[in-house]
Amino acid sequence: MLTVCSRPRFAATVVVAAFAATLFVGASAARAQLFAVDTGSDALFTIDPATAAPTYVGSVSPRTNVGAIARHPQTGVLYGVDSGSLFTIDEATGATTYIGSTLPHGQVAALAFDPVTRVLYGVDTASDSLIIIDPASGAAVFVGRTLPRGNVTGLAFHPVTGVLYGVDAGEDSLVTVDVTSGATTYVGSTLPRAAMADIAFDPQSGVLYGADSGEDSLVTVNITSGATTYIGRTGACTSVSALAFAGEIGPPACRTDFSGDGVVNSTDVSLFINQWFEDQATGSLVADFNADGVSNSTDVSEFINVWFEESALGCG
Repeated sequence: MLTVCSRPRFAATVVVAAFAATLFVGASAARAQLFAVDTGSDALFTIDPATAAPTYVGSVSPRTNVGAIARHPQTGVLYGVDSGSLFTIDEATGATTYIGSTLPHGQVAALAFDPVTRVLYGVDTASDSLIIIDPASGAAVFVGRTLPRGNVTGLAFHPVTGVLYGVDAGEDSLVTVDVTSGATTYVGSTLPRAAMADIAFDPQSGVLYGADSGEDSLVTVNITSGATTYIGRTGACTSVSALAFAGEIGPPACRTDFSGDGVVNSTDVSLFINQWFEDQATGSLVADFNADGVSNSTDVSEFINVWFEESALGCG
């Protein structure tokens, strides 16, 4: 039986914010590496986040139609799924090692590790459901339906806020996903990107990247609107089905970089306040800054306090 730890949400204290910001400014960790699996060649590639240029790593054979990959936040092991099987992937060679079956959830199209609890989540598009997968055995447990979204093909946890985002390929949209129920909340359209196969957050900058399999391209995704920005074609990777940042992970992104552009400025305050008002009108929780399950004035106060700290210390 799988046990899900409760999430120790980030406390908005001056000491924690200042410490995190200092790390962000002072550290010089290597850039995190973006991995992708191309189902056209059944191979693992690295992709340059700045240009989208791919570099071949190796074949993932005998695995075919790999639906998603995700890296364990503690061990650094890269996991993948295909047609009801969970396996690990060697980042240096692409070689895969079978772990176990995810059945009865046989069409897992998205994977993401919670960076805090280290729980592995997935989406089974056959039943439109959020599931939890045991990394040791592959055993999958139903959490809840992803309705009203019926074709979630990518998942990614924000490295700081802990919000789980997804892409709905059926309606070409960015959504948030409730990890306790599977329920999805619409954020915005990803058009003109109409075939988003997967998404992944850069753990250092907090920028969300996406793979558009329709145009064989890499894009960035605005987490407040869903709007996408084209980076470049993925070249030989004509059928990218899975993305994951791996390798050395550097300091965390700034908590108040609400736009996800790697910079803390007044734009983030404006976007956050606008989103907070939208939460009040729609009941969504995108601006639930302290993650207590309620979007209220406390979130605004805590966001502003942390924003001043991160701005003063040059975070981002």
